[in-house]
Amino acid sequence: MIRAFPVMAVMLAAGCCCFFPFQGDPFYDEYTRAEPDRAGVVGIWQANGFTVDWLRDQGYVLDGLPRLELRDDGTFTMTAMPDCWRIFFPPERKKVLESGSGTWRVEKVQEWYALEMDFDRLNGDPWQCTFSNAFHLRRQQPPYMVHVSVGDPDAGDRLELERVPAAAPALTQRVSE
Repeated sequence: MIRAFPVMAVMLAAGCCCFFPFQGDPFYDEYTRAEPDRAGVVGIWQANGFTVDWLRDQGYVLDGLPRLELRDDGTFTMTAMPDCWRIFFPPERKKVLESGSGTWRVEKVQEWYALEMDFDRLNGDPWQCTFSNAFHLRRQQPPYMVHVSVGDPDAGDRLELERVPAAAPALTQRVSE
């Protein structure tokens, strides 16, 4: 019986790995690890096709594309952002679009860079809140992507915002269903 214990322990560990595999953020290796140049971050960012499709699948009705404008003076405006960007548990989400404003800066978070967003308004009301680990930057050089994990980062659900080229106008028309 004493000799069987190591064998049983190995079998138990192997079984746990099969039923409870190691999980981690699937985008961990894509987060920006070198400090980005401010010029590569300032601009208008809006949801890409993946995000629009994912939001529709989740039951959101979009009236325009989720959008984030990062200005060179360190201020931002956020429009048509689904509430899942800040509400962790799905039952608490109301499937509404939010807007907000405040100041932003690039900050190192652990070993990668993210946007630290200091909100002063949310949905028209005064709101003092800082998000320092919600708006990640992905890719190692421009064009970057803004990545917002939805819920548990290990699940891989996310919002992806792509920078709108400076010469192209941002899309603001209603997104057809």
